[in-house]
Amino acid sequence: MTRKIVQFPHPQSEYKPNKHNKLIGKDKKHTAWKLNNHCRRFIKTVGSYVDGKDNLKTSDICFWGEFEGVNVITDISSSAETEKHPHFLHTPCYVKLKDYDNVFGNENKSYQNTDPYVFGNSFMYSNCKMTGQMRELAKGSIIIFGGLIKGEWCVDTVFVVEERLEKRINSLDDAKKMLDDKVISQEFYETTLAPIFFQTENDNNTRKCGSCSSSPKSNTSRPEIIIYKGATYDNQINDMYSFFPCKPYNNSEKFSFARPQIKLDIMTPNLKQNLKYCNESDISEEYSIWNEIKEQIIGKGLYLGVSAEEPKKLEIKNLTKT
Repeated sequence: MTRKIVQFPHPQSEYKPNKHNKLIGKDKKHTAWKLNNHCRRFIKTVGSYVDGKDNLKTSDICFWGEFEGVNVITDISSSAETEKHPHFLHTPCYVKLKDYDNVFGNENKSYQNTDPYVFGNSFMYSNCKMTGQMRELAKGSIIIFGGLIKGEWCVDTVFVVEERLEKRINSLDDAKKMLDDKVISQEFYETTLAPIFFQTENDNNTRKCGSCSSSPKSNTSRPEIIIYKGATYDNQINDMYSFFPCKPYNNSEKFSFARPQIKLDIMTPNLKQNLKYCNESDISEEYSIWNEIKEQIIGKGLYLGVSAEEPKKLEIKNLTKT
């Protein structure tokens, strides 16, 4: 295993309700579980962040991220200053996938998973584009998640690897064992691992991640799933920790923001799809790059989100088709 810095492009389209992204519930204020391509959402939750003076604070925060399960959605398009600013605000909900499928199920049983998962005690990265070198990242590796938005390469998550979990996952039973052993949270299990394996129980032992063609598709043709755990603010690796750009939420002021552009010599500014391995092997160089990203984000008036509260449980009985 080797330390690497990886520029990781993933889909950047903002979630907007349409014929493919339906709203559900009696009041039509919840998003359906995502079925097609991944997207970014502007998320509101309780979280901790590091401000421009390196103070750790906790409050309601907003950030760009991924959560493909059910969300409470609010239209904030009237406050969008530019097309790059968010048009909708999302609050993630924890719903058991089987319960959801029983009420809102689709024919092919294909549900998108959330990856990376930035909620709970530590960030988790588990399956998207995880082939080859991505399966051999050493402690201290940095994954820069983001993508190209109107000609600018913007970042939404900086993931610093703390460890690669020893347990490998080939089935939903393996995932359940990790849940029972308290290695993962119930929320991570339901929103990230369960969707990957949900087809296994319904469709000839296949498993997939919608738009992520490099994710495992079958137990025989693809490698088992592994999970990376991100370094936290309380457990840093070489003075580095995982974070996402964020702002404190304030309902009386404009709280939204566009995803911040990042410029680094080691990065490809027009990278659209393929991963780029920026092989910096020296620890001091890795810290220098991590710190440069941090400073650029702080310089844009944003803060570093270091944790986000796990989504609150939503009983499926509180959602109806009508």
